[in-house]
Amino acid sequence: MITAVVYVCAPTEQRQAEAAEAGRALATARGFRVVETITDTFGEDDPAKRPGWQHLVHLAGDKGFKRLVVHLPGYISTDAGRRHDAINDLIQRGVRSLYSWPVQGSHAGTETTTR
Repeated sequence: MITAVVYVCAPTEQRQAEAAEAGRALATARGFRVVETITDTFGEDDPAKRPGWQHLVHLAGDKGFKRLVVHLPGYISTDAGRRHDAINDLIQRGVRSLYSWPVQGSHAGTETTTR
């Protein structure tokens, strides 16, 4: 079974709850086993400076999971360059990322596969 982490960094408590629920639902629908839900406080645009993201990277380095489920790309970072770097770092550690927000159309639930 593929292991997954649900990552939440949303601007309000309601959106945090929605993002966590949507992430777990997508993971379950894909047959992934969620090993942890990690939540960070929204506002810091550099994911590497957030304690939850740091923990996530540590887990990825220890091969603690294979898929990251995030509700929206902007919840990783609203800065596209930082988001790209963060996702590429995970790819290099063997982790693919998926977005659970269904409004993304053809991109919803699509895994990252390139560096």
